[in-house]
Amino acid sequence: MSDEQPSARFALEIKALVEQELARISVLATLRLDGESLVLRRGSHESRADIRGTLAQWDSLPDDLRERRARQIAALLVGEGPVAAPQQPIAPPRQPRGLRWFSVFAPISIAGITAAAIALAYHFLAPRGAGPSLFASTPSVSSSSTLGSVPDPDRERTILAGTACEQTRTRVARGANVGPADSEGWVVELVLLRRGAPADLSLTPGLSKFISRVPGAKSGTLSWAPASHLRAVQRFDAEVAVSPSAPLGSGQVSGLSLVFSGPYVVPYFSEEQRGDYFMLADALAEELSATDGALFAHCANSESHHIGSWFLGSTPGRAVSSLVYFMASYSNLPVLKPNVLGALAGPPQRGHTFDAISDAASSMDRSAAATLIGRELGMISGRPEHATRLTFPFRDANRAQRASLDAARALQLANSG
Repeated sequence: MSDEQPSARFALEIKALVEQELARISVLATLRLDGESLVLRRGSHESRADIRGTLAQWDSLPDDLRERRARQIAALLVGEGPVAAPQQPIAPPRQPRGLRWFSVFAPISIAGITAAAIALAYHFLAPRGAGPSLFASTPSVSSSSTLGSVPDPDRERTILAGTACEQTRTRVARGANVGPADSEGWVVELVLLRRGAPADLSLTPGLSKFISRVPGAKSGTLSWAPASHLRAVQRFDAEVAVSPSAPLGSGQVSGLSLVFSGPYVVPYFSEEQRGDYFMLADALAEELSATDGALFAHCANSESHHIGSWFLGSTPGRAVSSLVYFMASYSNLPVLKPNVLGALAGPPQRGHTFDAISDAASSMDRSAAATLIGRELGMISGRPEHATRLTFPFRDANRAQRASLDAARALQLANSG
């Protein structure tokens, strides 16, 4: 079994759980796998259930949701055809007996007792105020309070996506490669900062060349033509959330965050298509006159940053400070010293952290920066007197995270090393 492809192994697991469910509901029939479908044969009738979607999610589903999915598939298969009910033994006909007095009154008594029991049960067991009083009528309360137990499909999808993202994140931490199939539950974020006079970068007129938004809207869709792969995946659930950040650090640095979600995430998880994000980041940085920034992916329900690929600084040292700030200080592990984070406990003081890292890296030259990120195959680009960019290769998705830790140690900002 260990030599089989994961999808084949998952299909056999699904089949076994569905067979158990069919046996539990007394459906005795033959179940077989046909490609990515389960087929139930009962006599001359066959019913079929497509399990492609279940196969794609199976590895990320917890046990209780796997059992629920198996019950749903079994119900679908049974619902498509007749189910023979178990035959009951036929009781011999009863001998007619003479009419007795209780033959007439017994049904009436039973009906009365049943009605009384139902009334009592409804009065005492119904939600407070929902049932009528036995002695006087009372106003009824809306039954919406009884809907709390109804499953919320959006919440269930969010939980499944979060579980899938956490599993991918664990693999990334071990140096695994990622692909389009791993994009469930992730978002891609581009943060651009500009030193100088504080400003709301979300109101920059040139931003409309990149993002189409209804006036006053906080999100929109990508409209920049050169990003052909990103535009190709655009559909109803593709969204770019645009939000300015509070002034950062003692220099009151202005910031803008663009969060790409839905199908926009898939190109970032493709080696051939991630280049669209690099082009977009370069063009937006130039349009906004950004001096610092980063491009990375993270779980939609988490503030920790994991798959970094592009970092910007007005000098090589500041590009390295962007790497450390956006990756090491947003780690789910205590990577940086408490005095760098600005707090012995609790969340980092972002402005203090930004200034501490920027000050420590300010004197690093291009050669030192290139040597430092070169250990993780990182590349440095940018002409003298122009902004510096650090980029990391697609394969081994944890390279930027490791490089940020190496840089933090070299700058004596890390807890260890």
